[in-house]
Amino acid sequence: MLIQNPPQRIDWLHVASVPALLMLFSLVGLVMLMNTQPFSFGDAERYLAMAQSPWVFTDAPWGYRIGVPYLAAWLSPLFNDIHSAFFALQLLFYATFLTTLYLWLRWGLKLNILACACACLLFIFSYPGVYNLHNSVHVGLAEHLGILLGCIAIYHRSFRSLLLLLVVTAFVKENIGLLLIPTWAWVTYRSEGWRPALLTTLPLLAVFFSLYLLLRSGVLFQGGIDLSTYTGFYNAAWLAYVYQYWGGALGAIKLVVATFGPLWLTYALAMWQNPGQQRLRWMGILPLLACGQILLATDVWRMVGLGAPMVIALSAVVMDRLPRHSCVVLVCLNTLYFLAFNNTLKTLMAALFALAFVALWFYRQRLNFSLDQPQLDPQLDKFS
Repeated sequence: MLIQNPPQRIDWLHVASVPALLMLFSLVGLVMLMNTQPFSFGDAERYLAMAQSPWVFTDAPWGYRIGVPYLAAWLSPLFNDIHSAFFALQLLFYATFLTTLYLWLRWGLKLNILACACACLLFIFSYPGVYNLHNSVHVGLAEHLGILLGCIAIYHRSFRSLLLLLVVTAFVKENIGLLLIPTWAWVTYRSEGWRPALLTTLPLLAVFFSLYLLLRSGVLFQGGIDLSTYTGFYNAAWLAYVYQYWGGALGAIKLVVATFGPLWLTYALAMWQNPGQQRLRWMGILPLLACGQILLATDVWRMVGLGAPMVIALSAVVMDRLPRHSCVVLVCLNTLYFLAFNNTLKTLMAALFALAFVALWFYRQRLNFSLDQPQLDPQLDKFS
């Protein structure tokens, strides 16, 4: 019998690229740790207590995020102590995030190599990238990886993958589902209409909130459940405190803009002028949802930083259409901005943000910028 559709040969170069990228980005993480300043170490003591005493409830809402602390506790005999286990996990999540980002941009979105590499550099020199590296006793990088994987599932219309991801990440952090489910609903509504959006979103909500309530039911933990800390986040006094902590509405806006700096400009450009990537453009709602979380949090940078996967993906689409030298300029501006941010040089941050705005506006006017078509012929671009 003749085989009409013979199996394709395995591309061993692609297979080998995965461990190579993991090792490269792990090394990058170590280098960044040695050459950047830590921002803060918020909530680390709570996650450490969870790892030291599994199945004993600590404080809400941190005590429900059992995935990473319990994994660190399980791995700790291999590393002799829990701190080393946490660090190994964070470095693994960091390398996996960057590897997944690069491969999705390259294989999924078909962007050129330079744009994909530059996109990784944008995350490497970013608040969420560096904050979570230094704050190793945390769930932040697992959270970012979960959001990135969810974005990939949404882009490729994989309902089952998203459902499975929500089951797993419900034990990591609730923000993942709270960002991905509305994004799925919005994108499905825009692409297929309200009925498919409703019929697919309801099962996602049912699974997510079932697990959400299970974790908060008291069934899984010894010592009962104390919701006083958890419910304390949802009252007028807390909201007033958060508003004052920001420095009012103007202070909140400054903090939001400072989180990504020049990348907000490339994000806005991709959202404004990107007819060739409509689905990706609709997914751009996720960073806006991340910004909305600050209503219940004092750490604005960390909450807004959860939009990094889509801010960077849309920035990569912009860089794929820009001349090569301008991609390098954008990465350099972002790097300088981050270094100023990391060292609290506010005047320099503002100057670099303004310079990035002028540069992008210049390219848009000079090239008659339209993101539906590449600015360079791919056959002439040696980086393609």
